[in-house]
Amino acid sequence: MQVVNRDQRPAKPVGTQHVVELGFVQEARQTVGGPCRNVGAGRACADRSVDHAFCYLDFNFFKPFNDVYGFHVGDRAIIMFAELLRAEFGHDGDVFLGHIGGDDFFTSSSNTVKNLQSRLIEVRAKFASAAESLYAPEQRLSGYLECAGRDNVVTRFPLLSCSIAMLHLPAGGPAATPSDVARELAGLKTAAKKSPSGLAVARLALGAINTITADPIHAAG
Repeated sequence: MQVVNRDQRPAKPVGTQHVVELGFVQEARQTVGGPCRNVGAGRACADRSVDHAFCYLDFNFFKPFNDVYGFHVGDRAIIMFAELLRAEFGHDGDVFLGHIGGDDFFTSSSNTVKNLQSRLIEVRAKFASAAESLYAPEQRLSGYLECAGRDNVVTRFPLLSCSIAMLHLPAGGPAATPSDVARELAGLKTAAKKSPSGLAVARLALGAINTITADPIHAAG
């Protein structure tokens, strides 16, 4: 099935992971701001015999970085992150990697949910470290970039990092819909941006449909 990204061009997976048909592209576009690609989102919502996880990844403080260094260096940051994802998951057939567009990425997996979370945290740490090389020496030393923000007020922005929003559908849980997944990921994305760890994790509760409970976050930012 062809997956469409937010500028209507065919979306291509990052790497060679297996992709099966999914059915909630339009719902995800409307709710999350871009399509969610996964190992069969619609099927995963219906098949609760195994664990499933859906993750939305995007950069923190990318706009001021892009404003100061330009789109060419911004593209280098995006390529850098994509290469880190490939290095970590490129030979793992159980993990799908998708590039939604710009600094937004999507991953999903079945069966290896806990493993996926820890590996994404490792990718996040590697990206934060590698991205420092894109800054001027004085900014690397100070740990921030000083420039005008959206409000035209000069502000100190931290260096690039990545936030991770992760929704876990545990095996044996209640039925869910693709719009449930898209809606919860949208909320988790906002929570991840505010979290010191850069990570927000939730699971579909076993007790009732559409009940989401927050999992404890043990990740270091």
